[in-house]
Amino acid sequence: MDAAFHSMTPIAIRYNALDENSRRKIWQNFIDRLDASEELGKEELEQNLEDVAHWPLNGREVRNVRTVAQSFAWNQEHRKGALRFWHVQNVANETIKLGEAMEAVRTDTKAKLGGFNRHAWPSQ
Repeated sequence: MDAAFHSMTPIAIRYNALDENSRRKIWQNFIDRLDASEELGKEELEQNLEDVAHWPLNGREVRNVRTVAQSFAWNQEHRKGALRFWHVQNVANETIKLGEAMEAVRTDTKAKLGGFNRHAWPSQ
């Protein structure tokens, strides 16, 4: 996590990763909430529900993927009803890659800190 971002977060609450069934329910809720104009995208997502349930995303990330994918589709086509599975898939792939990159930075930072104990003050 970036130091500036970390400084704005007074407390960190760690959640366990969602299981496949939980992710499937979140995706289904997302699909169910799509506007009637998004019927083709809705059908494509329904057909790929088992695949998207495997994607390692939490609920907030699923919401963000939905929002960005819809914006991307609307911007590209300049109309509602443009959302397709590939929009969602592309945004999800980028979200997953970002998460992996952030995890690599966090792992690297921990390795560089080694046995540093931030609560132990050096003796004077």
